[in-house]
Amino acid sequence: MAVPLIIDAMRAGDIPAAIQVQQASFEPHLLESRAVFEDRFGRFGEFFLVVREGDELVGYALAFPWLLGTCPENDRPFPAQLPKPDCFYLHDITLLARCRGAGTAVRMLASISEMAVTAGFECLSLVSVAQAGGYWDRQGFTELEGLDVAVLEKILASYGEGSRLMVRPLLPA
Repeated sequence: MAVPLIIDAMRAGDIPAAIQVQQASFEPHLLESRAVFEDRFGRFGEFFLVVREGDELVGYALAFPWLLGTCPENDRPFPAQLPKPDCFYLHDITLLARCRGAGTAVRMLASISEMAVTAGFECLSLVSVAQAGGYWDRQGFTELEGLDVAVLEKILASYGEGSRLMVRPLLPA
């Protein structure tokens, strides 16, 4: 009998296992250090999720309030003063390869959307890295139009060629 995949709130003690999932999921230029994970968790951990298969952490999602049209730099701590948020930003969502394809990422996205609506936000944004663009298109995200060239260059420098800043409206509960 298969062990169910359970979505739960991330705890500080989950960070080392989440980093292992990150290392198994992303290309080296997208990896973030433990210090950055801890900084993000310290600021917005109440919005972070994990996926467990029994006692094993097999996935996670990091989301937080942010300013639409911008994104945090990859593998850099947040600035001391954060911009006034007007959207909910999905920074990472991933599962170990063996756990993909069962709809768990869609369930995590639904949980994040619910948190965002509860917090009063009307849209989700994210940076789609090159290899994930089609997935986010299918989830209803569209490329954010009218980006300043400097913002676009910053995104490409941090996340790689082919990355896109995307947005999806949220429906009130």
